[in-house]
Amino acid sequence: MRDPRARPTNSNTAMFNTVLDQAPWPADAGTRTPVGPLYGSAASALIGELADQARLLVVLTEDTSQAQVLARELPFFMTQDAQLLQLPDWETLPYDNFSPHQDIISDRLRAL
Repeated sequence: MRDPRARPTNSNTAMFNTVLDQAPWPADAGTRTPVGPLYGSAASALIGELADQARLLVVLTEDTSQAQVLARELPFFMTQDAQLLQLPDWETLPYDNFSPHQDIISDRLRAL
């Protein structure tokens, strides 16, 4: 019997292969290919499949909460260990008289 805590294998998680194979991926720099809309954890599953292709992958989210959800869900969908880095927002306004928290600065430097 399979351990329910075990990571899924590529054959079990390759549900987006058709979408990925048929997508008109950009050949030129500065172009993009939108995929979606994806609901629930489908975005994490798709990103997990893309990340398993052993190349650099940058994912942009609309806000910090979406980035945190992805960071929690991605390890479940990824079959290979990969480094996940988040670039947190400053959490300050341009005209504020104080600097961002040191933890935020450290996290941003680590990601860059």
